[in-house]
Formats: sequence, C-alpha cells, structure tokens
Amino acid sequence: MPVLFTVIGYALLTAALVPVWEMVSAAAGLVIAEDAPVFTSELKSIYDPSFQVQTPVEEDAFIRIDDIELPAAGTQYGNITCEKIGLDAPLYWDDTLEILRYGAGQNIASFMPGFGRILIIAGHNSTHFNVIQNIEVGDVIRIDTNYCPYEYEVQEVKVYNEDDLEQLFTEHLLDEEETLYLYTCYPFTAHVGRRTDRMLVTAKRISGYDVKWKASQYEQ
Repeated sequence: MPVLFTVIGYALLTAALVPVWEMVSAAAGLVIAEDAPVFTSELKSIYDPSFQVQTPVEEDAFIRIDDIELPAAGTQYGNITCEKIGLDAPLYWDDTLEILRYGAGQNIASFMPGFGRILIIAGHNSTHFNVIQNIEVGDVIRIDTNYCPYEYEVQEVKVYNEDDLEQLFTEHLLDEEETLYLYTCYPFTAHVGRRTDRMLVTAKRISGYDVKWKASQYEQ
C-alpha cells in the first residue's frame, strides 16, 4: 500500500504542477517508518518568522503559486502551533525520521496550506507532538508560512492502526477540500518496542487565502 500511495501521489502532483514544482521526487511512506533515510547535513529553512504577510485588498484575493518560494525536501517552510495545548513546532517539507528529530514533517505526497487539498503532517509523540494527546474537537491549529497564515479547526481525534490510517490517506488523496491531518505514534506512555497505532487529528481550514496553482484556475 505505501507503494500504491506514492505512485498515485506522484502521478497527481506531477501532472498538476510540473514543471513549476517537482513535489514528489522520492518515495515516502504514510506512517512513521523504522528505517527512513538519514540526512548528512543540517536541515535548511526558507521560513522567516519576522516576515509580515501583506494582506491583499481585494475581497476575493488569492495567492499565485509564482509568488511562493517552494521548499526542497528537508527544508523548514513554516511553523505549526496550537495555543490551546502549547503546540509550537517548526514545519519541514518531508517526513523522514531525521526530519522528525527537528520538528514536524509533512509528507511530500500531500499539499502545502492554501492549495485546497490534504496536508499530512507527522511528529514524534515523545517530543514536538507530545501535547497532541491533549487536543480536543474545536481547538484551532495554526500554520504560519511566508505567504500567508492559515487556521484549521479540529473536527475529530481518533486512534487508527497504521495500516488503516494509510488506507484512509490514500482514499482522501484526491479530495478537493483542504483537510489537515496530524498524526503521531500511540499510546503516548509506551516508549519501548514498535507501536502500530497512531493518533490522528483531523481539522478543516477556516482561514487563509487560496493558492492558485493550476493553469485552469488563472482562467476563471
């Protein structure tokens, strides 16, 4: 199933964004792996926390993909927070074990905020995502980027087996609704041995500008 998800994700994103964005250049699993590749150099960042986003004056404003600096794998492109539970973690593009040592990692077969599709973000339950165990329906998760801040309201918190979670992601890959999925290993009290369950937080976008990333969107 990981191979199937990667193939589908690669085909979808390549067809939509090439040559603008080579989003999927390597295979990526849907769940935290035991033997992920390791970076040999320090992770980079294109995120500037002091950057002031200019609010468009038009009522139906949007952001062009041409105006966004797109991240390479292993690069921090934003920051993810939830004030209610104390979540505050740098957000990296890709979700290898090495990246998850530094913060939250986004699966490269999913989409960045504003693209109107799913975001799949992982974190270790012993570090940055430990506070996820306290999140509740109705809480607001914020993702700050250099092009716009985005907010997502939690709709559901549920525990899945890792295989079932992978299937869920695959089924929703083509959804044309912006949904944020945060997940981490479960239970939080177990730190020895392989854990096959994942806590999944599902949230829907409630604020932030759309990104126009397809030629057909510019024609509207």
